[in-house]
Amino acid sequence: LVVMARFTGAFILTAGSCIFQQVPVFTAMMNGPLRDKALIFVRSCFGLVSFTCGTYAFQNMPVGEATIIVSMAPLFVAMLSVCFLGERVSVVPVILTLLSLTGVFLLVD
Repeated sequence: LVVMARFTGAFILTAGSCIFQQVPVFTAMMNGPLRDKALIFVRSCFGLVSFTCGTYAFQNMPVGEATIIVSMAPLFVAMLSVCFLGERVSVVPVILTLLSLTGVFLLVD
């Protein structure tokens, strides 16, 4: 019930903001190319899986560990962007990512 209220409130605020600022979000999404629609659908599926896994973690793990794992999402995005998107990364972000992962492992253990 809390999750439904949270997403309903977020939707109302976002939709209201788009209507107020006259942003044609829904029209562009419906009239766009099929490739864009497919990408939006895939992104929505990944978002659903991510949220479901996060909720499951908070229900079945200690809160501290679940919070740390969920908060690591930006690190995973940075690491996977190199593999899947071919992003070029300099030395400093790699060192900072490894430092962050070291800190997470120290906190979890």
